[in-house]
Amino acid sequence: MILDMNPFKATISCLRKTFDVKTRSRRSEFWGFVLIAALTCFFLGFFDKLFFEATWPVKQTLTFRDGVVVGRGFSIGTNYGPISNICSLILLVPIISSAVRRLHDAGRRGWTLMLPIAPLAIISLSSVIMGLQTGLIIPLILVFVLLLIFIIFLLFKDSDYPNKYGPSEKYPNKGVSNPMMD
Repeated sequence: MILDMNPFKATISCLRKTFDVKTRSRRSEFWGFVLIAALTCFFLGFFDKLFFEATWPVKQTLTFRDGVVVGRGFSIGTNYGPISNICSLILLVPIISSAVRRLHDAGRRGWTLMLPIAPLAIISLSSVIMGLQTGLIIPLILVFVLLLIFIIFLLFKDSDYPNKYGPSEKYPNKGVSNPMMD
């Protein structure tokens, strides 16, 4: 068994197990894959900037009045190009399945992935139906808190014992099941 993975081996492993949501994935495998996926999309953003005039997430804004600059500031907004969008779409399913496997390894159900997604979907749907409202700050804070809880779940230590998702890769010789994790 592989005890620790470098990010490149982790990426290959996660891409091979793209449609596997029934087993377990170690922390080193998951976070190595997330690192390589984020760096890949980031560097492909340079090509979007060069060839498709995409903008960066933080851009300077200028306020003009009668042809004179009266204010400067920064705004967060993106105009991703097609290369970054295609990369994100290609990596979406492998990242979701590896997150599910990571949750399994920490003794959680894969449905925990819905923790930050469900409120975000409700906010998006309400924004489309009612238009962008200023009263969305509390639900957005809720999504942020739930996203932090979800990330903490992904950072949990691997379960030492076999659970209903399979044996531990880190401790393959522990054959006794932990009743707390079943």
